[in-house]
Amino acid sequence: MTYLKNRPAHARILPALLLSTALLSAAPLAAQTVSTDATELVPVAGLQASWDTHQTALSTARDELKKQLAIQSKVEADISTQKSKIEDGKKALNAAVLKVAEAKARLAKVDVETDDVAGAQLAEIRDTAQQQLDDIIVDSATASDEIAVLKEELSRAVATVTEMKKAVSAAKAAASAANLVVEAVKSAQLTIAKNEADSGEEPSGIEGEFFAEAQQQAEATQKSAEVAQKALNLTMEREKIIASNLRKTEARLSELQKSEGGAIKAFTTADQALRAHQKKRQAAEDKRLAEVEKIRAELASAETEMSARTDELEADTLARQEMAAIVAATQDRTSDLEQAVVSAEQAFSSVNKDLRAAQKTRDMQEAAILADLNADLKARLRATGLQARADDRVAIPADAIFKARSAKLSGNDAVDLGAVLAAAKELSGDVPDGVDWVLRVDSHSPGGSDESWLLSQARALSLAQQVVKDAGLPLTRVSANGFAGADGDAYVELVLTAR
Repeated sequence: MTYLKNRPAHARILPALLLSTALLSAAPLAAQTVSTDATELVPVAGLQASWDTHQTALSTARDELKKQLAIQSKVEADISTQKSKIEDGKKALNAAVLKVAEAKARLAKVDVETDDVAGAQLAEIRDTAQQQLDDIIVDSATASDEIAVLKEELSRAVATVTEMKKAVSAAKAAASAANLVVEAVKSAQLTIAKNEADSGEEPSGIEGEFFAEAQQQAEATQKSAEVAQKALNLTMEREKIIASNLRKTEARLSELQKSEGGAIKAFTTADQALRAHQKKRQAAEDKRLAEVEKIRAELASAETEMSARTDELEADTLARQEMAAIVAATQDRTSDLEQAVVSAEQAFSSVNKDLRAAQKTRDMQEAAILADLNADLKARLRATGLQARADDRVAIPADAIFKARSAKLSGNDAVDLGAVLAAAKELSGDVPDGVDWVLRVDSHSPGGSDESWLLSQARALSLAQQVVKDAGLPLTRVSANGFAGADGDAYVELVLTAR
């Protein structure tokens, strides 16, 4: 049933192998030297099997080659991609090497400790100011100590002068008293001498001894007073010297104190300048060290990247070498398969040539046999009462078996349809084994409209179904074909032809 079911109803001409006019005509057949004896049919089954085998082998070889070419294309694309990857890897490695070189150059430029000449000069100025200040402080302390000592000496000198003045006054008073005693003794001596002279007594001498003693004591007292005065004078001179030294030392201390303020200011200025320079220097050093650390980190990162890029490039290069080996093997395999395809094509071409030659002969034989059978069918159809058309076709008038403008069989007696179908059945039994045939039911309608063609197709299908039902022909042996544009009246034709 698949033969009829697979024919679309809207197709203008259902596919089928139609007999050529040359094969259907009696005259050309007479000129052919092809045998119509069924026992002499050229065998094609073996050649067809061989053809199928070689065609399968060729198809398989081509499929394998196609797959292999796809593999080769992919491998070649992969190695091309790998080459690009290697080139990119080289560029990336060169960039990484450049980064390392630049980082090293920057590090060599930055990672250098410079001599702090300005700092050394400022430190020297500060140290000089410190030394000057220290000297002034020491001198001031020394002067203060000297002043303290001088004040103490002056105090002692003043006290000594005071005491010595008292002593001098006492010594002078004692000297005056001694002189008074001497004067008194001298006066007393004179009085005694006068009295003795007046009395006529002998001088006793006592007065002289007492006078000499008083005189001696007065001289000693006077000498003591003079010594005390000299001592006082010396002490007072010493006091003046001490007082002068004190004034000088105090004046020097005052000058030192004045200088100390300037020295402190100079030291402070120098120290501040040094500290400011050191702070600036430290900030610059910290910045430099930070830059050094940053560059070192960048260098480490660049070196890591360079190492990674080197490893990647080596791996990619190795992979490319492996791919190159795969490509070579793939190309060899492709070459082998191409040769196999060539061999399969040659073998298939040879078998195909043999099959075509045999098939051509077989087709001609079958066409000749079917032409004879078709002529027999015409004779049998004439025997049922059907008349031949002007073109020698034995046709069934459509209005004799179908209702008007319908594909439904009418069942009237205008044509003995049963006899027609019986003739078709009898003829099918005469077809030799091995001949691949089909009974075509061709319906022709006048006019070229779609409606005419659809009616023609429907009628062909309707009659074909009746042939299958009443004549008992297999579905694979019946073909329904509708045509439009026929000359004259609508008709249906039964034609035996190769399938």
